[in-house]
Amino acid sequence: MKIITYFLLLALFSLGSSAQIITIPDAAFKNKLLAASTSNGIAKNSVGGSIKIDINNNSEIEVGEALSVSQLDVSTATNNTINDIYDLEGIQNFLNLKILNCDGNQITSLNLNNLILLENIHCGRNNISSLNINGLVNLKSLFCYYNSLTSLNVNGLTNLETLFCQNNAISTLDLSGLNNIKYVLCNDNQLTNFNIANVTSLSEIVCANNNLNSIDLSGLINLHYLNISNNNITSINLLPIASIIDYLDCSLNPISSINVTNFNLLTYLGMNSTLVSSINCSQSGVTQLFCSDNPNLTSINVKNNVGSTSDPDMLFFAFRFDNLPLLTSICVDAGEENNLAYTNYNSSGNVIIYTGPTCSTVVTMKAAAFEFSNYFTLYPIPAQNTLTIYAKEPINIQSFAIYNNVGQVIQTVSNPNFNTSNAIDVSQLQAGHYFIKIITDKGKTTAKFIKIK
Repeated sequence: MKIITYFLLLALFSLGSSAQIITIPDAAFKNKLLAASTSNGIAKNSVGGSIKIDINNNSEIEVGEALSVSQLDVSTATNNTINDIYDLEGIQNFLNLKILNCDGNQITSLNLNNLILLENIHCGRNNISSLNINGLVNLKSLFCYYNSLTSLNVNGLTNLETLFCQNNAISTLDLSGLNNIKYVLCNDNQLTNFNIANVTSLSEIVCANNNLNSIDLSGLINLHYLNISNNNITSINLLPIASIIDYLDCSLNPISSINVTNFNLLTYLGMNSTLVSSINCSQSGVTQLFCSDNPNLTSINVKNNVGSTSDPDMLFFAFRFDNLPLLTSICVDAGEENNLAYTNYNSSGNVIIYTGPTCSTVVTMKAAAFEFSNYFTLYPIPAQNTLTIYAKEPINIQSFAIYNNVGQVIQTVSNPNFNTSNAIDVSQLQAGHYFIKIITDKGKTTAKFIKIK
């Protein structure tokens, strides 16, 4: 009899626990949970099917109901603040949660450390200043960009593969011991310390627009993309990544020298606004070199027997060598001098172009290319309903066409009645990035613009 009574009490206790109502102070959060249905994707079960959380229709969320949720999406559009969530109190009861998306709300503090099954967290575009993810050993991706974080502790998150924490105010980021992490975006913070040495899994890093004085790249044997532009770095040892890196941007740093010898996989090198006096890519795979606004730069060598091409119609350029007051020489592969037509390389008036095995053959340059900015102004950018083309001097426009970002023609006008300016109706275009290509009696040219709703 005692045994029967024990099991009866245990069953009643379990029943009572699962029926316990969860306290959810934020009305918007509670309403979103109550709105979950089998068709709207707010909540999903372990096999990815949309589910209703409030099964018993009592307008409350109970512990047992919360346990049925494996994926939860309570995100809101960033341009709609009416139904924003300010507090996720109550989320701690969703113990089987693997994916959480609360993007675009007004949350200031988020404590998830007891949700140990979490694999993906999307909490970007909030006002989060405190994020507790300690102990989430199953976490694979964390997207906490555009918040108010001053610190971020990811120690022990050994399964983390992707970290996007850009546009916060983080000063220190330590990735040591995270042997599965591949992709890190931590740009636009206040980083002074960034510990990534010997994190061998790292593949892509963007840490531009921070306050780094140095960066240790030791042991990064899989790193192929690195953007450290706009920091305070004066020197950098690139040898640890010489055999693997294919994209490197060191622009806007007070670096006085750069050595990319034997960087055979390197295709893009960004060195705008530095203090270098020479750039030699002759023993590298570089096909794109951007090194404008360097006050000390006197020589550039991109003769590396690797072909470089420009496509001005798609605004793709091999070289950008603008505003180099001390530049006197550029050495290119035969035929690559055509790429220089799209950049103001000779702002000093003293530049000589060379080619040949020893960079001793002088190249005679053709006339400058037909540049959009020399003849036209495009406004407003971004455009909403109309896009205006303003001509800086008399010119005969024969036609223009608008392309989307994959090169598909969206809109064309032939023989427009064009005077000094022309307004184009873009109200029917979807929001996004576009190109406008203009054909005139002096040549053709292309520019980008952004369309907003």
